[in-house]
Amino acid sequence: MPVELRCVALAGLLVLAQILLAAAPKFLTYGVKWASSARDTTPDGLSLRGQRLERAHRNLMETFPVFAAAAIGVVVAGVSSAVTETAAAVWVLARVLYVPAYVFHVRHVRPLVWGVALLALVVLLAALIGG
Repeated sequence: MPVELRCVALAGLLVLAQILLAAAPKFLTYGVKWASSARDTTPDGLSLRGQRLERAHRNLMETFPVFAAAAIGVVVAGVSSAVTETAAAVWVLARVLYVPAYVFHVRHVRPLVWGVALLALVVLLAALIGG
């Protein structure tokens, strides 16, 4: 299996993990009744870390579709290379590191790993467009 496709699969697992990580504090804070409701309103009181987990998940979802399209695209277009393999792996690693950097407010690290992930995404897209 091409490295880029394996990275898409790993990123999918990261999406699932972040869904659960973001949901857990809400479930623990608001309870079963709220979790099983239509959730038309959300009460206040979610912990700061719970809020950060939710924002980190939303941030991942902003770029995951672009990553998946670019990573799959380089394989389908036949322009996969050591550069695109590395870019895909770097994107996944940076997105994994982003979660604790955000949740624990590691100053200067969060924007750095976000930037690294963005650069890796640009490399993938450039390979796809240039291929």
